Amino acid sequence: MPHLVESPGYVVGAYAVSRAHSVWDAREEEALYDRLATDDRIAGLELPWLGRLHPHDDDWLAAHFPERFTGIITSIPGLMSRIAGDPDHGLASMNESGRRAAVAEARRIGEAARRWNDREGRRVVSAVELHAGPRADRADAGALARSLDELARAEWDGAEIVIEHCDAAVAGRPREKGFLGLDAELRALADAPASWGVSLNWGRSALELRDGDRVVEHIVAAREAGRLRGLMFSGAAAEPSAFGDAWTDAHLPLQRSTSAPHGEPTSLLTEEAVGAALDAARAWSWSGVKVGCADRSATLDVRVAIVDEALSALDRAARGRRPRGVAGSLSPEPFEKY
Repeated sequence: MPHLVESPGYVVGAYAVSRAHSVWDAREEEALYDRLATDDRIAGLELPWLGRLHPHDDDWLAAHFPERFTGIITSIPGLMSRIAGDPDHGLASMNESGRRAAVAEARRIGEAARRWNDREGRRVVSAVELHAGPRADRADAGALARSLDELARAEWDGAEIVIEHCDAAVAGRPREKGFLGLDAELRALADAPASWGVSLNWGRSALELRDGDRVVEHIVAAREAGRLRGLMFSGAAAEPSAFGDAWTDAHLPLQRSTSAPHGEPTSLLTEEAVGAALDAARAWSWSGVKVGCADRSATLDVRVAIVDEALSALDRAARGRRPRGVAGSLSPEPFEKY
């Protein structure tokens, strides 16, 4: 069973709303972290892996990461960069060289997490999100299962390992990621450790299914397989917006409303959709938001407001829908060797 959360602290994919990937300003990023650290609803940050823990400076991250937060590392930014240079790179690759290279990269994530834990004297990294790349025409569930079997023998310092589902390839349709389908990912996890599973992002499932109302289908499938672990909320749009073309994987905020004045008018993500997703999930290890800002010149106040509105919607929707199970939280734990 997953480690369930009775009094949830949420995860924020803050890098989506930060300017750090395009413009590195250490003082601006420190101010963002400081603002997030004052929000008692937040227990952790999702961090992008680009061959390192921070896109610019691992030492800066270690020095400024809030002590009460945990980190969830997502491999997707680094994976997409590698695929751009080698289309056979990925844990699900039918090309053995590409598969082995991806396994080695995943092990490097585990090693970086261990070093960070050792440095801080606590378990900072609570989960690692891996992915079923490369593109589906170069991948299969069997290759992914072999990779997971090898990675099960690696040292993860207690971090939960999940496959984050991205949009699957659909014939005759433009793709964003175009990885394996959720059913293939769940088959690959059949013999994985019981604590391993999948994480779902509302927006990525919506753009694959081309229907926000159908996202619950992915949630139910993962739940019924006993593998639902993470549930993150990003928006998606069926029409062009300030974030790009229709069905772009751009982490749109909530649909604009009186309770989300900084939202995106075209976004399909509403508070009602969040509630329906939680109802379908019933139990999960963590939940949170990853929402972006289309205006690269937006002030820090605006960026924080976008996150706050999404968190508030999630928190309201979660009332009365707390998952039942083993009491726990994403709060940092004393670090031991286990």
